[in-house]
Amino acid sequence: MTHAPTSAAAPVRYRLSLAPGFTTAGTCSFTDVVAVNGSGQAVGSAPTGNPFWNHGFVIRGGRTVELYGLGGPTPPRGLEDTAANGINDRGDVVGQSQLRNSPDSPPHAVLWRGGGGTPLDLGTGYPGTAAFSTARDVNSSGTVVGSRSERQDAPRTAVAWVGGRLTPLPGLGGVDGPWGTTSEAVAVNEAGLVVGNARTRDTTQPPRAVLWRGGVVKNLGTLVPGAESSFANAVNDKGVVVGSSFDTKGTSGFRWAGGVMTRLPSLAPDLDWPSAEANGINGSGVVVGTSFLGADPEGYLLYAATIWRDGVAKDLNTMVVNPVPGLALSYGKAVNDTGVIVGTAEYTSGAGRGVQQGFVLTPTA
Repeated sequence: MTHAPTSAAAPVRYRLSLAPGFTTAGTCSFTDVVAVNGSGQAVGSAPTGNPFWNHGFVIRGGRTVELYGLGGPTPPRGLEDTAANGINDRGDVVGQSQLRNSPDSPPHAVLWRGGGGTPLDLGTGYPGTAAFSTARDVNSSGTVVGSRSERQDAPRTAVAWVGGRLTPLPGLGGVDGPWGTTSEAVAVNEAGLVVGNARTRDTTQPPRAVLWRGGVVKNLGTLVPGAESSFANAVNDKGVVVGSSFDTKGTSGFRWAGGVMTRLPSLAPDLDWPSAEANGINGSGVVVGTSFLGADPEGYLLYAATIWRDGVAKDLNTMVVNPVPGLALSYGKAVNDTGVIVGTAEYTSGAGRGVQQGFVLTPTA
């Protein structure tokens, strides 16, 4: 979700907060924060006290509120895996949950109204219990977007739920194989424009970034003609789309507006395989994502959360007023119009190396 631009100048320094985890399970490791609404409420997922399951959460007023699955907050805690993927300005959260007391069941797309309680099962549109669905984003009108498959090992296809009714979204003619993705809707703006990706009908059937307007699909193409693939990750309320485009020379973030796709540079463009990905955009056109920095002497791959303003890339790690020793901000996932950024950080040294922690960056005054 993105929102209308504000008139205030964009700050250039941020205060870092880490996702605090669930109060009944202590501070979580391997957390992820993936979306933020206009008032700064953020959502993500983290392990529960049960080592086999994750639960979604929403951060409100500095507190982490656990989002229970379709079985509700009944013991044993953590029996149903859940994930929170998107949040609108009303505080409604979407994601997925396994079925009640069925830890081996395929997940269903769900909606937590007001960001809590027992979620609403949005269903799959298929009969039986083998079908899968997930919800990725929701706008303030209640339009939900995501994907579904007839079985977990069947290709996914893009769908929208409008007024609670599931509507398939058309693809580009390609069909993926088992466990693959034929098409997927990942974001929706306030006007109902939906973005994601879909496979084309040619011999290799590469995925392409797409936009759905009024149920009609548009192929957004790639940065380089004939490039292998592209993926759209976010759209703001002006209809500007961001994502990534892959070719034989690397992966680049892109900005698409008015039919023109523009490259967003990596922080390390001189690598043999430069790589960048744009994941979120706000109404002012500020973009966040990630850049691949290369490998350290031990071969450990390094990434930096990246912000683009007017097409210029900057490392978010250099803009934090209270950095945590050994912790690198790796992936920017979303940004709202007040400049709040969420994403994932990773410990790059010490005993906790490789542990991921969700973060929230709040602009300083």
